[in-house]
Amino acid sequence: MKRNSRKYVNKTREMLQKELLESLEKEQLPWEAEWSIIRTPFQGYNYNSGRKYNGINVLLLEIVSHRREYISNAWMTYNQIKERHDEEANSLLEQLRKNHSLLKEAGLRDGSFMKPEEYDEAETELKESLISGYGVANDSQEVLVEKYNQELAAIMKIYPDVFQDSGMKALQPPHWHLENAKNQGVPIEFYQPYDKKNHKNLTIREYDDIMKGDDVDRKHEVTIIIKNYTVFNGSLIKHIRLKEEERISCLGQNNERTVDAEMVDDILNTYMRNEGIRLNEDISNSQAYYAPGTDSITLPSADQFSSFEGYLATKAHEVIHSTGTKNRLNRDQGGMFGDERYAIEELVAETGSAMLCAELGISDEGRVKNHTAYFQSWASQVKDEPERIFQAIKNADRAVDFVEKRGEMQQKIKLSREAALGQSEKGIFL
Repeated sequence: MKRNSRKYVNKTREMLQKELLESLEKEQLPWEAEWSIIRTPFQGYNYNSGRKYNGINVLLLEIVSHRREYISNAWMTYNQIKERHDEEANSLLEQLRKNHSLLKEAGLRDGSFMKPEEYDEAETELKESLISGYGVANDSQEVLVEKYNQELAAIMKIYPDVFQDSGMKALQPPHWHLENAKNQGVPIEFYQPYDKKNHKNLTIREYDDIMKGDDVDRKHEVTIIIKNYTVFNGSLIKHIRLKEEERISCLGQNNERTVDAEMVDDILNTYMRNEGIRLNEDISNSQAYYAPGTDSITLPSADQFSSFEGYLATKAHEVIHSTGTKNRLNRDQGGMFGDERYAIEELVAETGSAMLCAELGISDEGRVKNHTAYFQSWASQVKDEPERIFQAIKNADRAVDFVEKRGEMQQKIKLSREAALGQSEKGIFL
């Protein structure tokens, strides 16, 4: 596959660059603004596959969602919307038709419900059919009809133009389509393994098998190409059935932290223990740093920080640094203080710390200001060479994943939830 001779423009990164610069000019970082936490359980996902977007796509979709005040985290391409024109409605209509027919025999005339006092007692056989239709027993005919009324009202709320109060209006489910979506598409990037010799796409597994093999010539025949796809938010899709929990605010009065501060500390300590990283934390320390030579992190005592959250953010910064060694994620950490490579690694650590703290619900106003001031100093360079910050975001994203995995985050959250559930079931004594 050959591209045009002109320079390829990655629309995703082009749009993200624009959005980032606008945020920097407002002295606000996208992942630490009052409206957003990226990499949360409610981050953008593809409605068809259910897969959450990652990397640069997450950041771009979150920024756009805020600016446009979308109420959904679901996204779909135009073709996916066309393909999903009836799947969601079919099962609802099927059950509704069945129960509508049963209830019409019991008390429906001319498509309208009769008043309860006008009902005759249902015959045993018909009542059994009604019970079977709803999977319930020992309910009166009036109760069964009321269940149907509630079901109809619920479906009408989802598909108001398909039904009317007097009963069925149409037997065909609605077609999904975009509404008020002009210029609302967002380009996301997708990495596609490609076989240059045979001119075909490869699966991730096929690409990995080739790259892990011993055939050097074959490795040169494959590559990774970047594709851009345009996606639309669920808020723009007519008839889509959105999940109740979508677009739950991650900060604010209704927010519950993903984990508490003590658990965050436990996750970071577990990561260091599993990776064999030595922690030197003492009141005599006046600096915080990671030393690759000794694979150790040095920190002042937690009591020396103005807040425990500030301590965790600093600790997370050094932990992110530790992920870059050759035996871990193998980033370029060969720079000297003040040079470009050193600055880029600092950008990765600062970005990763911000992401990790944001995802785990750790907020510290002073630290946020420090993040913003640091990024402001990069604003002019980002304009000229945006690939720097894109690569930093990508590397930071990988580093956070690595820390969460080796820090056993999911296991700890699961145990915490199970313990909380067990406590609520047992009750408490005053």
